[in-house]
Amino acid sequence: MTSSSFGSILAASSWAGICLWLFLVRPRIFWTFVIFLFAFSFRILDTLYIDTVGPVQAQELFRDIGPGASTIPLVLAYVVVLLPMLALLTPSKRRGIKYHLVASMHRGAGLAIRDWAFIFLTGYLVLLWGDFIRIGIVPAFAGMERYVYTKEYGGYFHRLLMEWGNILAMVLGFLFAARRRVDNRVDQRFLGALLVVLVYLFLAGHRFSAFYSYSAFFVMGAGLTDLGSESRRSVSDRRLELKYVLLAVMLLGLVGFALLRSYTVVRGGANEEAVQQAFKERVLVQQGEMWWATYERVFKYGKTAPEGTINFLFLSPADPERNSTIQYLMFQALPEQRVREILREGSNYAGGFPEIHFELFGPWLGYLSLLLYATLYAFALRGLSHAAARRRYGTVVFMAVALYPPTIHFLGGMLNFLTAWTFWLKIAVATMVAVAEAAANSSQNRKSPRARETTRRASLATGRAGLGA
Repeated sequence: MTSSSFGSILAASSWAGICLWLFLVRPRIFWTFVIFLFAFSFRILDTLYIDTVGPVQAQELFRDIGPGASTIPLVLAYVVVLLPMLALLTPSKRRGIKYHLVASMHRGAGLAIRDWAFIFLTGYLVLLWGDFIRIGIVPAFAGMERYVYTKEYGGYFHRLLMEWGNILAMVLGFLFAARRRVDNRVDQRFLGALLVVLVYLFLAGHRFSAFYSYSAFFVMGAGLTDLGSESRRSVSDRRLELKYVLLAVMLLGLVGFALLRSYTVVRGGANEEAVQQAFKERVLVQQGEMWWATYERVFKYGKTAPEGTINFLFLSPADPERNSTIQYLMFQALPEQRVREILREGSNYAGGFPEIHFELFGPWLGYLSLLLYATLYAFALRGLSHAAARRRYGTVVFMAVALYPPTIHFLGGMLNFLTAWTFWLKIAVATMVAVAEAAANSSQNRKSPRARETTRRASLATGRAGLGA
């Protein structure tokens, strides 16, 4: 074993220890950020494989990659990202949020809002499934790629789900867990709605990425709703985690079946050996190959071109309507003609974060940019959790919409959302809604002695529940 391989194993083991500590000591933070932790861990697994087993064939890059020590800087980057989130979102830093509940949003009002939300959601799902049945094509059993169905056959409600589905899942998570601060219960209807959406995605030809992102955004929304009451696991916490585990098991079954059909039917796998090789590369190589290319280019050879990177990302990407970060990385690693073919197919490679920070700022300043971005994001999430704790549902919805692009950055490195006027419009609208709801709640509480008494009792009850933190 080489020293670089040993360093990679040590770094990956340290990351596994951090994840285990979060699961045991900070369970709600673990579940809230499972969307990031899973993605980060998946990439670390792949880079570890490349570092220790390499050279391995990366068919998408048309060359062999590895061995090396690429896991070490990758783990360090992910730790830098986690630090501000832990510092700003743990209970000891959020006691002002922890001990407040808005009396005007009492139990009856909260339930009424959720009931109306469920009625509108049910109407949309009926229209979605009705349109799917009307079209009469089931991509999962017709050997059709999901993007082909969306482009050529998908109806209006299907395209609406493709554009807003992750945000919908996050809002469903908020609504699912909103009751926990009132009577320590969850609203099962919204978990059921998520399962209905996931079954639809399976039949519409989707595989791992959709099941993972929808479920993770759902859990993130649920976690942010009562993140401030972090404490030792209660019976209700264990039951909720059991629901998450059962959801994960069901999803693994769906994903496994969908991937098997993808390689044996949709993509026409010719023989068992070819299918096994394709599956192995999908699981152990593809999530790490773009990071390896950046590690090789930036960390090993010190090659960066900030001006050219900025120009491509924000001024002249190949496809301005899509994530320009992964486009840039693909042009750096592949022949131009091949990249344009992939983009025309509506596809792209995995990766982009944290690669783009190092492509822009180099091997050391890249860590500082990661820290600054993660800190700003953690402050924004703190505000979102603040609104969820007070059940300001308008603020929650509009902030979830506004924070979706910055959240996606942690998964695909996207930055060109910063140049879109619609992003800044969403920020402005979310800010105005937050200010309006805060003013309305403050005014109502000042006018109502009964509301102040309800708030005081709720604060005392929540405080007693959180003494074990």
